[in-house]
Amino acid sequence: MVKFTSLPNEILDAIYSYSDEETQNNLRVSYNVFLTKPSNKLLSLKKKSIINKDKEEFPEIFKELKNLEFLSLVNNNFEYLPAEIGKLTNLKTLNIEGNQLTVLPNSIQNLKKLEFINLRHNKFKYFQTSLTFCINLNRINLNNNNLQSLCSEIGELTNLQNLSVANNNLQILPKEISHLSNLTHLILNKNKIEILPIEIGDLINVTDLVLSNNLIEKIPCGLFLLSNLIGLNVYNNEIEDISMDIGELNNLCQLCLQHNKIKELPRSIGNLTKLQLLELQYNEIEKLPFNVYHFPDIQHIDLSNNPYDNIGSVFNTNEYLF
Repeated sequence: MVKFTSLPNEILDAIYSYSDEETQNNLRVSYNVFLTKPSNKLLSLKKKSIINKDKEEFPEIFKELKNLEFLSLVNNNFEYLPAEIGKLTNLKTLNIEGNQLTVLPNSIQNLKKLEFINLRHNKFKYFQTSLTFCINLNRINLNNNNLQSLCSEIGELTNLQNLSVANNNLQILPKEISHLSNLTHLILNKNKIEILPIEIGDLINVTDLVLSNNLIEKIPCGLFLLSNLIGLNVYNNEIEDISMDIGELNNLCQLCLQHNKIKELPRSIGNLTKLQLLELQYNEIEKLPFNVYHFPDIQHIDLSNNPYDNIGSVFNTNEYLF
């Protein structure tokens, strides 16, 4: 067995690279003995570090890493995680992207210091309620799974700042999502969401909201209460009308509405004085408010593939372009 106490990462990497498989499998790395963050080679338990180990031996790895703060198990074919992972009570980052997981062990709730968990590219169908006990979580990535719903208990993760659930099968959002008072980034593109809960307006700290590639027909009035919103992306939905209340989003810099069924924009869009990007292509817009080109900070406007006749008149002082 090889045990390191205080060596530069370059030396540790070299030893790891030239060690035989048995030695690699018995490497023990303890965060509290390094002045600098250990390299990913020593912290990532990939196939190479557990190859030829029997399943009953696999948990022994976790028992020996009680001071671990970062663990990566990316791109293996794990179908389960052992309950012993709950012994890593100092863990702050857990990256298990690219596996075959459908559930997490209940012991995951013991990871009270966990701040970020990456579950991308697995096979989860349901949000794991055990995660709601990880009260210090501030970032969850569940992109590219088979999630059908988010549980109401998700509202208990009040320290969450970034929630990404893109490319799943979500149809609705629980109203309890409104309890995520510290959320700043909510990424929900490529799902099957038809209706947004009005309670979404309680997420007052959200700055980026991505809802593209869903089945949304109407933006709820509650969304226009998100006064800190900087980016709103709802392209490729079924939206026909935009409420006058959109003018309340006075910090909005990016508005992406392309590939919908919008026929008309409200005059209040002119209140978005910080707008820099406006995407409106592939809609059914026949007329535009005269102030659509009067945004002081605008850098990019795309109105292509709409049925209006005379783009030149948009620069005139007429109220609408027909």
